[in-house]
Amino acid sequence: MTNSASADIQRLVIALERQRLRLLSLGYYVSGAIGVAFVSFLLIHFFLFLGFSFIPQSQWNAGTRSPAAAQQASPIALPSASPSADTNQGPPATMFQIVAAVIGVIIIVGWTLGALTAYGGHCIKKRKHKSSSISWPPLTAFGFLTAHC
Repeated sequence: MTNSASADIQRLVIALERQRLRLLSLGYYVSGAIGVAFVSFLLIHFFLFLGFSFIPQSQWNAGTRSPAAAQQASPIALPSASPSADTNQGPPATMFQIVAAVIGVIIIVGWTLGALTAYGGHCIKKRKHKSSSISWPPLTAFGFLTAHC
C-alpha cells in the first residue's frame, strides 16, 4: 500500500511541476511579446528622424506665405535691410541620421532581447537547455522565479 501511495504522490508532484513550468513558459512568452511591442513604438520615431534627414536644406530656409499674402504682393521688388535675409539655418541632416541610427540600434537590441526571452519560454516548455534559464539575469522577476521555484 505504501508503494502505491508514494507513486501517487510522485505523480502529483510531477503534475504540479509541469503546471509550474507551463505557467513559467507562458510568462516568458508574454514578457517577450510585451518587450517587442514596447520597442516597436520607437519605429515611429525612427522613420520620423530618417524622413527629416532627407529634407533638403533649402526647405528649412523657405518661408511660408499665406495665399492672401501671395495675392497682395507688390510686383515691385522692395529693397531688404540686409543682402542675406536667410539667417535661419535648419539642423544638419547628419544629426537626424545619427539619432535615427541610435534609435534603430535600440530597436534591434530590444527585438533581440524580446525574441530571446520568448525562446527561453520555448526552451522551458520543451524542457531543453535546462541551465539556460538559470543563467538569465537574476535581477529580473522571471529569472528570480526560474532560479528559485
